[in-house]
Amino acid sequence: MVGTELGGYAARLDRRGRLVALAFDQDRIVASMLGTALRAALRPRRIKLFSNNPSAERLAELTRSAERGDVRPVVHAVLPMADIAEAHRGLEAGGVRGKYVVDMGRHG
Repeated sequence: MVGTELGGYAARLDRRGRLVALAFDQDRIVASMLGTALRAALRPRRIKLFSNNPSAERLAELTRSAERGDVRPVVHAVLPMADIAEAHRGLEAGGVRGKYVVDMGRHG
């Protein structure tokens, strides 16, 4: 996802949806961190916090969740490295649902 309005994203989840928060609003860092932590504490099966510098244990936990199907990434498109500028333009324009995957083995 692009953006840090996690409350809005969480409200859009379907009843089985999950949200993994990777970032906080840098303009409101304390409020964003506290709000996300509170949401995760109140709804631990729906909202998880994930550090950008995770420990091996946290990575293993995320891997197990993905293998069980508890967390399923939404992929907007798979692009070769040569199209990375296209991915950035798409993110900047908005309307991207999911993540871009950059296939490092494909060169165009």
